[in-house]
Amino acid sequence: MSGIGKTAIAKAVYKIQSVLLFRECLKHCQRMTGIIALQNKVISSILRDDSLVKDAYQGVKIIQDRVCKYKVLILLDE
Repeated sequence: MSGIGKTAIAKAVYKIQSVLLFRECLKHCQRMTGIIALQNKVISSILRDDSLVKDAYQGVKIIQDRVCKYKVLILLDE
């Protein structure tokens, strides 16, 4: 999906509203591997919970059960 303005949209939303952008999360997760690292970073950033997810299914359940209670916008960009 290159060239459709994802980065421009992300920058515009950031200027308009107070949102959480996880740019550092992506940089960090690129150094680490896989979806589990991304889930751990999202959970620790939003929930302030440092417990680690052991598999992708557990991460999905935590995000569905606990993160959905917060108003957050998560933008994932390269």
